[in-house]
Amino acid sequence: MHEIAIITSFLTTHDQETSLRFLLHERVLAYAAMKLWHRYHSQLGASSPTENDLTEGKREYDEIISVRGKEMKIIMDGQRKHSKKFAGTFRPRKRNGPGQM
Repeated sequence: MHEIAIITSFLTTHDQETSLRFLLHERVLAYAAMKLWHRYHSQLGASSPTENDLTEGKREYDEIISVRGKEMKIIMDGQRKHSKKFAGTFRPRKRNGPGQM
């Protein structure tokens, strides 16, 4: 709740352009997260995003990049560098039975 209050306060004290950039930034990050989820879903023991979700995410990302260009692409490039840095370091935790630590 606190984070939502801070973001709301920040966006209400700035112009509409700032709000738009914030929303677009969130969509770019969501697509980056979906790609990571797709890449590591088997290690996470989770289902993969659907092909439709991936296609729609890519379409939305491409549209944002075509309008906003470099400023939003840098965000995605930063996500790629981050994911390469930690690639292969994820190991699922062993689940202990009840009462075990």
